[in-house]
Amino acid sequence: MESLEHLLTLDILHNARIIAGEEGTSRMVETVETLDTPDMAHFLTENALLLTTGFSLQREPDRFRQLIIELNAANCSGLAIKVERFMQEIPEDALEVANILDFPVISLPVEDRLTDISHVLLRYLWGNKMDDMFEAFKVQKKFAAMMVKGASTKRLVEQLGYLLETAVFLYNPFGYLVASIDHVCLEMPGLQKKLQSHFRHHIPFYNDDSHPIFKELEFQGKSIPLLIFPVGTSHAYPHILVIAGMDVKAVSVPVVEQAASVISSTLLKFEAIKENERVAKNNFFHAFTDGNILSEEEAIHRGAHFGLQKGYKYLCAVCCLDEEEQMTTFDQERKTNSLSQFIFELLPDLLKERFMEPVTFMKNRYFGVVYQFPQKYDKHLKHAVYEALRLFQLRMETDYQLSISIGISNFTNDFMAIPHVYMEAIDALQTAVTAGESRVIRFYKTKDVRSLLRMIPEDNVRDFYEETMRSLAYAATKEEKDLIATLAAFLDNQCEITATAGKLYIHRNTVKYRIEKCEKRLQCKINLPEHSLRLRMALACRDILELD
Repeated sequence: MESLEHLLTLDILHNARIIAGEEGTSRMVETVETLDTPDMAHFLTENALLLTTGFSLQREPDRFRQLIIELNAANCSGLAIKVERFMQEIPEDALEVANILDFPVISLPVEDRLTDISHVLLRYLWGNKMDDMFEAFKVQKKFAAMMVKGASTKRLVEQLGYLLETAVFLYNPFGYLVASIDHVCLEMPGLQKKLQSHFRHHIPFYNDDSHPIFKELEFQGKSIPLLIFPVGTSHAYPHILVIAGMDVKAVSVPVVEQAASVISSTLLKFEAIKENERVAKNNFFHAFTDGNILSEEEAIHRGAHFGLQKGYKYLCAVCCLDEEEQMTTFDQERKTNSLSQFIFELLPDLLKERFMEPVTFMKNRYFGVVYQFPQKYDKHLKHAVYEALRLFQLRMETDYQLSISIGISNFTNDFMAIPHVYMEAIDALQTAVTAGESRVIRFYKTKDVRSLLRMIPEDNVRDFYEETMRSLAYAATKEEKDLIATLAAFLDNQCEITATAGKLYIHRNTVKYRIEKCEKRLQCKINLPEHSLRLRMALACRDILELD
């Protein structure tokens, strides 16, 4: 692949003239094609230089402008045309749009034959391609040998940088730098930070591991050329290999592709090792949160291997994918796998930026995060946790189209209470899900009596209510409703007749009379503690059952 600007210096194009889109001569040319059909843009290969006589346009010169637009959209490298052969001149509006799009339009002499131009250019491109292939083969062989000997990803990236004599960066699927060799950044402080910021916000748009991407990044008033290679692994999104420097257009794409292939294999190897570690961690937390590890000494010893430490203040957060209507099992599994990688790799990096050291794990369909803080309580801790998780939740939705909800527990100082705060976080999350909420972050709240009763199946609640309230369970007459109202007020006022009368604005003898009738129908002494508690619960059940 060569730039159009370079091809125009060859003898065969010595008499060619750029008549529009001169700013676009930096476009790369991979092949040369000759076409003369009206719909030539539909049959064109990407990165091709199109040679034509303009025969198909001689009767429709007004279509030339649209052709320029279509060729540019098809990633054509440029249009070389014998202007005076059939058309005499190119319409001004077509040249104008070519200048706007920086799409090169080249005028060829009438006497030059398109077949001669095509053969010479293709021979030149293919000759370079063969050289590239031999060089790529040598690089592949060298890098494969390094991988077999256990070379790290960092070592492979450094070797590629030495080979290309330019800066090379490798970013993970979240825009964090994995490895680099930095010739350019030593002379331009701040470039690495600028690159990292760019890729943190744009990696989802590079999710294509089939084609390198050429891009220019504005930095300190200069345009830094970048050659970007998506490096596929088992992750839903690719790693990004970036070649940065003023001469990246001269970089052999096949050479970098072979190096990237070996880097991909190395990353896959390390990802497999990480996955085994995650399985072991998940198994530990399964046992710990299920209460199967009763010895504190064993829990501390095993937990230390995964980052848990004794003597801290602990808080747990749990998140899961929000359920979506019409989501297939395949989509659910794919999104869960994606979220798993984000939880284990992206979330810890985001939290470490805020000086938090999380321990992440997965249990069933839930993803857990245990935070460890110094024992001294800081009232701002919960807010800091909330803000960090909110940013993570927002990024999942905006960058990766994953809708998640999160439950957060209370704090505990007891290492062996970590399973308890995990269940608090689960409870907070399930409360939101049960209420039909999504994209929420909810803190655990201690349940009141009514909230606890709502967790009991309605049939059981109704049985308890009917058994306790007996013939007053379904008050139909005004008298029965007055008895229920008086009973509720009597219990709310600690079984004091005078206070109840004042609350209901009735005579105390009326209260006494109604309470005696209630006791007769309920067959119990209301002011006895065991009976008053049961009646209070029954009246709470009445509210839940929505009985008037």
